[in-house]
Amino acid sequence: MHTDEAVQAAILRDIWEEGNYVYDPHDLHGPVLVLSSFPILWLSGVENFARLNEVHLRSVTAAWGVALVGLTFLSGRWLGWKAALLAAGLSALSPMLVFYARYFIMETPLVVLLLLFGFSVSRYFETRSWKWIIAGGILAGVMHATKETFVLSVAALALGIGLAFLLKRIRVPDAEATPFLRPTHLGLGLATAALTSAILVSFFFTRPAAILDSYTTYLNYLDRGSGESGHEKPWSYYLELLGWRKMEGGHLWTEGLTILLATAGAVFSFAPGKMRERSRFFMQVLSFYTILSLLIYSAIPYKTPWSILAPLHGIVLLAGFGTARLFEVSCCLPARLALALPLGFGFWHLSEQSIRANFPPGKGEAPLFANEARNPYLYSQTTTRLLTKVVETVHEISALHPDGKAMNVTVIHPEFGWPLPWYFRDFTRIGYWGTEASERIPESAMAPVIIVDEPWAGNLSDQLNGYVPTYCNLREDSMLVLYVQDEVFDQLVKSRAR
Repeated sequence: MHTDEAVQAAILRDIWEEGNYVYDPHDLHGPVLVLSSFPILWLSGVENFARLNEVHLRSVTAAWGVALVGLTFLSGRWLGWKAALLAAGLSALSPMLVFYARYFIMETPLVVLLLLFGFSVSRYFETRSWKWIIAGGILAGVMHATKETFVLSVAALALGIGLAFLLKRIRVPDAEATPFLRPTHLGLGLATAALTSAILVSFFFTRPAAILDSYTTYLNYLDRGSGESGHEKPWSYYLELLGWRKMEGGHLWTEGLTILLATAGAVFSFAPGKMRERSRFFMQVLSFYTILSLLIYSAIPYKTPWSILAPLHGIVLLAGFGTARLFEVSCCLPARLALALPLGFGFWHLSEQSIRANFPPGKGEAPLFANEARNPYLYSQTTTRLLTKVVETVHEISALHPDGKAMNVTVIHPEFGWPLPWYFRDFTRIGYWGTEASERIPESAMAPVIIVDEPWAGNLSDQLNGYVPTYCNLREDSMLVLYVQDEVFDQLVKSRAR
């Protein structure tokens, strides 16, 4: 489990077991992902949090990912149904979209909500009906309560609409110069968005202070986006991640074909030719939105790989349109066959990457590309060694200890050793201490098993001279030390010998 997944799981536990949710403006985001988990938990029949497992949690975002493929057909009204079918297929094949649809984080739900928001906005500009502005407002509020960075995509979409209307004014001089958005409708949409967001982030008004916090959190984002957070990347990071990455073993990871087809789709959107006006306008908005959102995300120094999923889905929609139009302009059967052969190979390569990234090579085996040296989509990932050297060992010790899962365990780590709270969720007497305890472990925290952040272990050596240490990576750049009392360690060795 990635640290971010484990943190969301802990929020789920608070709601499930205590009926309590507290919005944290410092990077924990809103409750929509967690609230969307409950239907799957009810269907699975899980009785309590301790019995929850990774499959349950990741099935939530997998369901969102499947919904993303199906909801792509909403765009068929403007893309054309063949183009929508191709876009849905590319969504299902995209190694990056598939990979993060198996992470219990909010990026995939956010992309689905953005797709529905774009549909509502498009229908509003076609009908000028307040019903679609209400729908868009609800979706905007849900997005705000999913992940606050949705404003970047909405800003790109608003700019895209403005540019498309400007082009329409140039192309058709007597057309409207600006989007026809009535002030009363705009106010209604904003009010609906604010109310929806307030209901969710305040957990149905049980925590009203969270409403203000959900807006002041943008000060934290501004500071993080411009300062040194440890996630700074060059502006070209996303283009390289999507376009061309060779990792250990010589395997090529690329969605370059999708980018090329999207480029063709953008060119067709602006090229003269027969196209319904509503389709032309939609495709130009989509082209502007995709380019602008990619530029915005690339310009921000703070970068994590999953953040680019929203622009990537715009690329996928454009690619479906570009592919359909390429076949339409192919003049004869031989030309279409010549086009189909490289496209077929490219689609096969996308599916091969998805299988490589997401599926184990054999039943019961770990995924083949489950380490960061071989998989470009992994980022600050928990090592599998943490499971074998620490998690499994502590569970093994608890099976020998007379207190069982009520055995005392102490974790001393500046970030509390996430995702260890997930893996030790069935332990009832485990304490997490910040590094303020590192100079000296309080007597109340001494335990048969103590897990310490490695940089602080030297400060505690005099207290832990009756313990056997084992070193292990939490992540590739972070190490833990597992200390086991001598007599407990002896019991462990004898048990393993038997």
